[in-house]
Amino acid sequence: MARVFKRSVSMLLAIIMVSGLFTVFPVSASAQSTEPSDSAVAALTEIYGGDENRARSDLEAMYASGLIDSDGKMVELDVCEDGESVDLSALATRINNGETVGEITVNGNASSAEQIVQLSQVHTALELASMLD
Repeated sequence: MARVFKRSVSMLLAIIMVSGLFTVFPVSASAQSTEPSDSAVAALTEIYGGDENRARSDLEAMYASGLIDSDGKMVELDVCEDGESVDLSALATRINNGETVGEITVNGNASSAEQIVQLSQVHTALELASMLD
């Protein structure tokens, strides 16, 4: 009987401990900032020629998609053209110069030339913002 009681208590404690973990995860996730900093919005607004709504919208979308971490930095991007790794800013420059580019992927997902230019602009804005902060 004592053995059954000990096992029951052990199982109850294990369940309580595991259920306690589930309440910790949402709290820590909500503590992370998903709002773009004012300096990042200002830097991207400058790059976008004064369009603050577009700058804020693009930054919020990139936070939501996980391309910007909770510290406001661009995550590591694996940018490839026709399966070969390429530099984001170099590819964006080629696109802006009107060069034809191959099939582009970012972290394994197909991306358009416009998305590459946008990523490059946001990356530049985040770098500028980090220097200002």
